Amino acid sequence: ICLIDLINFINLINLINIININDMKRKKVEAIDPAVPGVPTDLETAGLFGKVKEISQTIYKAHNKSGEVIQGKIENDYSFYDKNFIVSYSDKGRIVTLQQFGKDGKHVKTYDHKSRMIEDLTYKKDVLERIQIHKFSDKDQMLELKSTKADGTLEHHYIHSYNEHGKQIDDKVYQGADAKLTEYTIREYDDRWNLISAIKYDADKNIKHKTLMKWTEHNKWAERLMETYKDGKAVDGDRMTMKYNDH
Repeated sequence: ICLIDLINFINLINLINIININDMKRKKVEAIDPAVPGVPTDLETAGLFGKVKEISQTIYKAHNKSGEVIQGKIENDYSFYDKNFIVSYSDKGRIVTLQQFGKDGKHVKTYDHKSRMIEDLTYKKDVLERIQIHKFSDKDQMLELKSTKADGTLEHHYIHSYNEHGKQIDDKVYQGADAKLTEYTIREYDDRWNLISAIKYDADKNIKHKTLMKWTEHNKWAERLMETYKDGKAVDGDRMTMKYNDH
């Protein structure tokens, strides 16, 4: 078999096999009004033009049988979540849903009008296993990430807080069916809003991890100390220092 033909066939299998593009045009047609002024649409970011509604892609194995390349089974191991997918777009070119398929199941992700993922459903053999919900502020800051089992039982719940300058000041982690606080982190900043400390505590207010930062007068970090604690004592740590030239 001709090597070029083999390469071309594999490229066809890997890149465009079972790809369905509704009303897709390879030349630029009328502009799609962006949902966010000044920000490229998801279609434009993907290099697509026109009013594309949905794209599906499935990757198959290629086999050489008696000198002939034939199509094999679907490639669906753990690394193929990003390669086997169905993605749909809104009239304004923003991603609406993304389904990713792998060996053990699939993810079904839903996005808002700013292309932020707000829901991620995990299926195992077509059975819903996990639900993840993301909440954002008007400034695109992640406020909450909540993960539950299909029956509603809480797995973990992250809550982030910010100050008026948009800096994250603390986050809390709740876990288990009783939504018990398991750890929280408090951050502090200098008068130029450079992070100078981030300390993680357990539910009993014992330090678990500590990060301390020092900064130059030009707001470049000069030193970072990271320590892990156990039973109130630092058991592991790492210190890094940075030096800068005049340029």
